[in-house]
Amino acid sequence: MNSKGKAYEGYLLQFKENGDCFFLNENNGSYSCDVYEVRPEICKKYPSNLRQQEVCALNKGKLFS
Repeated sequence: MNSKGKAYEGYLLQFKENGDCFFLNENNGSYSCDVYEVRPEICKKYPSNLRQQEVCALNKGKLFS
């Protein structure tokens, strides 16, 4: 059960304190995924809901502006 009392199955994405994905690496402004080749299904489907899409859109704006 999660904190709101709803059951869920599968994996959850883990994030660093700053909101970045746990496996995201930054090197001089370049970003890469440590586990891209073997990433789990949840990563392949991300962003899969409206909130995730909003977060991605916000972060893409930071990268490409």
